[in-house]
Amino acid sequence: MQRLLDELRVNGTEFAKSLGTSQERINRVLNFKNGISADLARTIIATYKDVNFEWLRTGEGEMITNTQTIEKVSGNGIVGNNVNGGEINDSSIIAGLMRTIEKRDEQMDKREEQIDRLLSIIEQLNNK
Repeated sequence: MQRLLDELRVNGTEFAKSLGTSQERINRVLNFKNGISADLARTIIATYKDVNFEWLRTGEGEMITNTQTIEKVSGNGIVGNNVNGGEINDSSIIAGLMRTIEKRDEQMDKREEQIDRLLSIIEQLNNK
């Protein structure tokens, strides 16, 4: 999770505060005493919309799902930062959204294949 905090440019205290959780809970994850629970992962995703849920839970895939703005909590409120350090414009937002849609389409195709396989297995079991 330290990589995520570095990417978001927040420290543990700011991160915990932005999530509405305790510093102790974040420290337990940072110190490898606890993993990231599904509940904590959902809270992180709800707060930081561009963080990849799959990466958060498994460490696989991209940490950030697109190049849109990641919100950083600071003493002065919420500040927008482009995660790639570049200028945010309509083209980069659209490109990021298109990549996200393509990834979601691939995931949906895989899930449909899994469902088809499961239905086939169920049908085979029913015919026995």
